[in-house]
Amino acid sequence: MVRLLFGAKLEVGKHRKDHDTEWYASMDAYPDPDVVNRRPMTRRLLTILAADVAEYSRHIEAHEETALSHLSALRGLMEPVIETHQGKIANTAGDSVIAWFESPVEALRAAIQFQQAHKAYNDKVPNAERLFFRVGINIGDVTVQENGDILGHGVNMAARLEALAEPGGICLSQNVMDQVDGKVEFAFSKVGEHHVKNVAKPVTVYSVGDAGAMAPRLRRRVSKAIRNPALQVGMTAGVALISAVTLWFVLNQETSNTERLQIAQLLEGNPDPEDILSAFDLVTSGTFNGHTYHVIRTWGGDWSDIEHLARALGGYPVAIGSQAENDFVFELSLKEEGHWVVYDTAFEGPMIGFVQQEGAPEPGGGWIWQNGEAVDYTNWASDAPDNWRGNQHLANFANPKRNAPAPEWGDTPAVHASVIIEIPN
Repeated sequence: MVRLLFGAKLEVGKHRKDHDTEWYASMDAYPDPDVVNRRPMTRRLLTILAADVAEYSRHIEAHEETALSHLSALRGLMEPVIETHQGKIANTAGDSVIAWFESPVEALRAAIQFQQAHKAYNDKVPNAERLFFRVGINIGDVTVQENGDILGHGVNMAARLEALAEPGGICLSQNVMDQVDGKVEFAFSKVGEHHVKNVAKPVTVYSVGDAGAMAPRLRRRVSKAIRNPALQVGMTAGVALISAVTLWFVLNQETSNTERLQIAQLLEGNPDPEDILSAFDLVTSGTFNGHTYHVIRTWGGDWSDIEHLARALGGYPVAIGSQAENDFVFELSLKEEGHWVVYDTAFEGPMIGFVQQEGAPEPGGGWIWQNGEAVDYTNWASDAPDNWRGNQHLANFANPKRNAPAPEWGDTPAVHASVIIEIPN
């Protein structure tokens, strides 16, 4: 049985861990126990793999016995793969796993192999019962204590990368990418730089293509990045293991119709708002002046999908009518890491319900709140809107110049990671 001891919690509804608490892991097979006894604390440079199940608490509440059975089966597939790739499994608890490796290449190969095994297992499981592991891999200098526990920033960063991964996916830090590029037969995409809690500098994050169950969504996200001029700089030759032309051709086989179909399927049968929200891996909620606001990480999507989602929840993409409301929803977007992404130097935050009417004079004409509210307040960033490259018709929180999120707006051609939905109570 795989084992882990950690100090993080997973909350139903928000679907993520409280990463303020530091992770602790124990190495069961330290190379020389006598060395540990002589030196109560040592340091080692290790590759750390952190994994846990997305929305595990919700699965436990909905069908505990079945969820525990599936979790046991998935761990039974995971443990021998880690050991085969010379990994050492630390203590485990609940749904979470931490393992360490001497080689980042072996760590990544292990993650890819067990995610593929998990996908094959889930293909035979009813949709509502499927458990998806998210994986983060980081190289870090960690402290090894007398009892074999490891702790430190390197372990914490692996956990934060895991929280940024899609269910069934794998996220890598820059230092892992530097070591595995060209050595593993998989495509990589630079997702961007993420602003994460308690880390001063943005964290550069890479995703692994076709690693697990969420690979089709990953391909669509990378395809959108290639088509978006603002992101073309981020997709460099060193990021992908196949040529840019070939990658572009393959990714564009995933059409926008396929992407729209996912949200349409989610909303089939008019599910309850609670069930809808539980389908997303990151939802941050709050109330202001009698309205409820949800910041929902949708991992992109077409704007028509966002409209449909908002109606199903009983609301609309947020319409901001005052500085106070703007400040509230901006702060709400920062409460949990993962709603903001950095592409090159521009911080891109959640989408808002400000849209430009077709045929309006560019760049500043025809902007309206989609729910029909009067436009009594705007908070465009300097030089925005600018209709860069002629296709900026949506709006989001954005900061194209400074090195941090900002409560200002920018115009954009596509839906970014998250969207803010407003629901009148």
